[in-house]
Amino acid sequence: MNHRKSTWAALGLALAVVCTPSHAIFTNGGFEAGNTTGWTTQFYTTGPLTGAPPFTGANTQLNPVDPASLAYYNNQLDPNWVYVSRGYTWMAYQQFLDEVWNGPQNLKGQMEAKHPSRVKVVGAGFTDPQGAPLVLPRSGSNTLMLNNSSYTYSYDSGGGVMVTDTYAAASSKANTIVQSDTVTAADRDPADGKLHVRFSYAAVLDDAGHAPQDQPYFYLRVRNTTKNTVLFEDFAFASASNPDFHPIPAPTSPFSNFLYKDWTDMDIVVPDADLGDTIEVYLLAADCSQGGHSGYAYLDGFGSRRLPPPGTPDTVAPVPTVGEFGLMGLAMGLGLLGVGRLRAARRR
Repeated sequence: MNHRKSTWAALGLALAVVCTPSHAIFTNGGFEAGNTTGWTTQFYTTGPLTGAPPFTGANTQLNPVDPASLAYYNNQLDPNWVYVSRGYTWMAYQQFLDEVWNGPQNLKGQMEAKHPSRVKVVGAGFTDPQGAPLVLPRSGSNTLMLNNSSYTYSYDSGGGVMVTDTYAAASSKANTIVQSDTVTAADRDPADGKLHVRFSYAAVLDDAGHAPQDQPYFYLRVRNTTKNTVLFEDFAFASASNPDFHPIPAPTSPFSNFLYKDWTDMDIVVPDADLGDTIEVYLLAADCSQGGHSGYAYLDGFGSRRLPPPGTPDTVAPVPTVGEFGLMGLAMGLGLLGVGRLRAARRR
């Protein structure tokens, strides 16, 4: 009897391994790690779009910034470096703001122009810096914000009293984030038996009133890199005539020309012929080419499972699948079951 119990326990363990939820397509697709693990990001300066509308990714002009400049800029953006190493510690904080930060030396403007780090993961309690009425985070506990338009710096105004200053930033910068992964049977929805790639995205763009090629913009593309086919793409520049964009009802900053595109949930059905192929997601968000107006985008929920409505808890579990280790566990369990039965037969 003990052999039979242990054998069934081994089989149960094996089945538990088999039924362990697997990783859906895209590592950290919902940014629930609290960072961009699994994704590749890149910072650029941007020029005017080439050609004429409608634009695509082929119309972008992106110039990578060299690593040495990035390191230097990051160092300059350390508030302690700005406030202390520049020798302004004897000033009252208001004097610092009036005479240095916003004053003739325009240190604020220098920081805006040089800021390279515009990729961040935002969580509960975060609100859009321009007041766009977006539910954040969109799904789960975190959402990606790309090419964000505002920054907050805190300074010691003396005696350990910290003061915070928030400002908008643009300066013809652009950021991208990209990831590639393989479509597997785990991405098949049991409800319809089809392969799916699902996600949600939103955007906030400053309507600068420039010509279309100079406006802030974003570009999102999902493609099969194995077959070099585009499964989905969306390119939009700031335009009040675009029905997908809306004025912000109650802006929370003095920059009142921002337009927002609310969360758009996408459900891409991948052809069965693409099973085993590599799928790539690419998101680009860019400021205006003239340097004074910003654009940014949000991304969340990349994977094969259905997303809950905005503002509702994300309790959907990944689809259980039989992976390589699951098959190994099942084989071991079945082997132990066979050995147990053989021993029991011999005793009889």
